[in-house]
Amino acid sequence: MRVHATLEILGLVITVAVVAGASRRYGLPAPVLLVAAGVIASYIPGVPRVEIDPDVILVGLLPPLLYAAAIRTSLVDFRANRQAIAVLSV
Repeated sequence: MRVHATLEILGLVITVAVVAGASRRYGLPAPVLLVAAGVIASYIPGVPRVEIDPDVILVGLLPPLLYAAAIRTSLVDFRANRQAIAVLSV
């Protein structure tokens, strides 16, 4: 059972990497292409439904994404938008 879940997560990571690479190559926003890929995959017969434990996302995937976003954040932009950030964080 654990091997099956690991293969599903690995397949998702590979799919995300391929779609994100294609978005960079064609100059399109990655989130739009990722959503489009998910919608397309949901209509293909035979593609299994993927259910991931929320703890895996919270502990395993979210921290690296937040860290990568924090590293790429411009301090000038952060200071310019600090009021909006503070309001939206509550």
